[in-house]
Amino acid sequence: MRTRSQKALALLAVLALDKNLRAQNDIIRKHIWAEKPAGDDTLRTYVAELRRLIDEKALPNKKGEYYELRIPREQIDYWRFRKFVARSEQEELGDRVDTLRAAVAMCGEPPLSGLGRDVNFADQISDIEERCRQAWIRLVEAEWQRGNIAGILSNLDQCRHRFPRDSTLLEYHMTALAESGAPDRIDALLTAYEKSVGVVSESVRKHHRDLTDSSYRPAPVRPQHSGYALPRTLPQDREIFGRHDELAALDESLFDLSSRAHVAVIHGLPGVGKTQLAVRWAHRAREEFRDGTLYADLHGYSMGSPTAPTQVLIRFIRALKGDAKGGSEEELTDEYRSALADRSMLVVLDNARDFTQVWPLMATGSACATLITSRTRLDELVARTGAKSLPLEPLDTAGGIDLLGDRSVIGAARVDREWRVAEDLVEFCGGLPLLLHVLGAWVHRRSGRSLAQLHRELRRSRYQFAALPSSEPRSDLRTVFSWSYAQLAPAARQLFRLLGLHPGATITLSSARHLAGAYEIADDQLIDAHLIEITDSRADTRLKLHDLLAEYARDRAVAEIPADERDAAQRRLLDYLLHGAYACDRALGSNRRVPIGPPPTGIEVPRPTSLEEAMGWFEDEYQTLLAAIPLAHEQKMPTTARLLTVALVTYQWRHGHLTDAERQLTDALREVDESCDLVDQATLHLALAGTRRHLQKLALAGQDARTALRLSERADDRLGEAQAQQLLGIIIEAQEGPIVAAEQFREALRLYRELDQPRGIAHALNGLANAALEAGNLDSALTQSIEACGLFRNTTDLNGTAAALRKRAEIYCAIGDHARGFADYEAAIKLYQEQNYRHNEARTHCLLGMAQQAAGLAGEARTSLEQARKIFDSAPARPRDNTLRVKLKAALDALTTTG
Repeated sequence: MRTRSQKALALLAVLALDKNLRAQNDIIRKHIWAEKPAGDDTLRTYVAELRRLIDEKALPNKKGEYYELRIPREQIDYWRFRKFVARSEQEELGDRVDTLRAAVAMCGEPPLSGLGRDVNFADQISDIEERCRQAWIRLVEAEWQRGNIAGILSNLDQCRHRFPRDSTLLEYHMTALAESGAPDRIDALLTAYEKSVGVVSESVRKHHRDLTDSSYRPAPVRPQHSGYALPRTLPQDREIFGRHDELAALDESLFDLSSRAHVAVIHGLPGVGKTQLAVRWAHRAREEFRDGTLYADLHGYSMGSPTAPTQVLIRFIRALKGDAKGGSEEELTDEYRSALADRSMLVVLDNARDFTQVWPLMATGSACATLITSRTRLDELVARTGAKSLPLEPLDTAGGIDLLGDRSVIGAARVDREWRVAEDLVEFCGGLPLLLHVLGAWVHRRSGRSLAQLHRELRRSRYQFAALPSSEPRSDLRTVFSWSYAQLAPAARQLFRLLGLHPGATITLSSARHLAGAYEIADDQLIDAHLIEITDSRADTRLKLHDLLAEYARDRAVAEIPADERDAAQRRLLDYLLHGAYACDRALGSNRRVPIGPPPTGIEVPRPTSLEEAMGWFEDEYQTLLAAIPLAHEQKMPTTARLLTVALVTYQWRHGHLTDAERQLTDALREVDESCDLVDQATLHLALAGTRRHLQKLALAGQDARTALRLSERADDRLGEAQAQQLLGIIIEAQEGPIVAAEQFREALRLYRELDQPRGIAHALNGLANAALEAGNLDSALTQSIEACGLFRNTTDLNGTAAALRKRAEIYCAIGDHARGFADYEAAIKLYQEQNYRHNEARTHCLLGMAQQAAGLAGEARTSLEQARKIFDSAPARPRDNTLRVKLKAALDALTTTG
């Protein structure tokens, strides 16, 4: 872009790098004038010039106190680069390499060059450089897993020119040279590095000695597990201060191979920096754990309920194996630890409440480590595992001064000029990093005033709130919070208060908008003031408050927002969550009845256009949805609570949150009152029956289905009767076989035909086709199966369609029409792949392979059976698959025996 003014380009950079593509005037001035910011008239001159350079519609005239770009973020290299990197973390190995290559191709030139000297983009440049460095490292790791040493060396030659002082890239480069049989080049590489940096760390020298030792033998490249991207789920790394000894202690305890347990517990006061220390160490140690890192915030001290271990186990298993079908906590723990057994991984468990919460999540593999943060010592865990207990104290004066002196806080120049006042500020904050950041952010924005003036103002404005517990340091947390809060613009203060009414630990921007109603989402000020953090999620940006700040925000909301306004805000949020859950439940193919009516005015309901979008919305909002159910009861909205519970079930089944579903449905039935009619009660029992069927609690599932049937009969609800008969047939089929279940399927079919319900008719016909096949009545089985497939073709029920195709394939093969049977199996496999139903995909590969084997097609059979085995091995075990897996092994053994 050609322009005479570097300031216009700097203005463009400020806007383009903001997540919302907008910035307030004072923020713009701070960045594009490093020394002495100009006034609004000068700024408007550069805005006008930038508008001439780009489409005027892309930079509208000033709105309030900020400017914004109106272009898709994907047109901006920075956001396109971040999208590539984020996508790579979810891809299989081959695609991941291609995506990362596209990402690093955008890292060629130093970022934000050509803006001149009198600008202030140091933090942005540092952020971009670090993201580029991490992308290069991930590309090298991916190439390493592919065994592409030539590609690794080519990549390292490029990225080490960009990052010549980086020790991690140097160690990769030296190792690649050793693996490629060129150890003579290692010495020259180290010599050049030493000339560049001056001092070489001991870890680099040790790595050099190991590689050049005569006994060194190149190790085989480690294969990637299960074809999935290595889990890299850590939050963003942030600079910490005054923690050198603690980092060294973590090195010693978690890298000591002679230790009986690689476990460390960081414990200390709220706000003392436990999370930041754990995340910083985990980022530093990434290369030590070649199979990735897993991170979970357990929300042990949030206003809502702590995260249940089963929820974390399901998320971890999905990250490790690509799928999780749920089960009891014990079953999930066994599956998780089995998946970790031959891996080298780091597991970070943040904000743990107690021993029972963390015990199932411990990484027990010999090459794994677990790092935990908590406000308590977790003595029982230490006693059981020999974990290292690391108490984290508040920063000393020197550490606090270093933090305040960082350019993103107050800055070294101001601290050096008034270092005694800075020491007083550290003492006032009790050395707590959280308070120092909040305080420093406010001071940073008032560069024209001395620290002494601001310190006096702080002391004058001090007022006492509820006394802190005796274990807290001698600082008034609420004084610092209130001081920063009082300086916010009205819209930002209102948003902060409203965030305190949110029931979850984090909140998406979409939820925040519905809480705020007509108020502006002034989140930028809250971020700048260190009152909230921004975290990425699958489909939406999330705002996060520290537990202490969330409590303070709630107190401000209760004190300053009238009760009727608070209730209205929470009801808006509940309406948004209910209608969003309903829309996404429908997108997942659910036919469950959720009678919610049209959305109230002002509720922006998500409109997912794919299964992936619907699952993404549920994943983003899941913790909030769980917390919303008790909130609905608090708001005396029992119907909303009940409907939320029902709307969640399909997602919970697909994502493996079966114990959550069982608990919530049981609670909902316990809360049944006069607002819940017989049809609603039957719906709850039917959902609970399906959940318990997935959990293999078949006797209980049968009881629930029969209760749903009785309630539907009492209500004269014919559709409810049909659904209950159909589900009861499926349960009896699993208990006693398809022939015994035929009676239920026939009754369901009769009811569905009366109601003209094509989808229900198709499901019932599929059950009857299976019963006829079992009885040897192949003509009847084929007739029913063909009709079922035809009906499913005109519905959106992909899972039902795949199941019907699989059954028709089995029938075709039984009558000897293998060509049609194999084609139906292949079509079913494609549908299961579209839905990421890996267990059903594996079962279908297995059935196809055994049919091919019976037809004498040994080569094709081996391919299908091996694919089934591969998927079964990489996915969580399910008891219902045990019989088929035994048959699979026997079939493969038979193929091996016959050559």
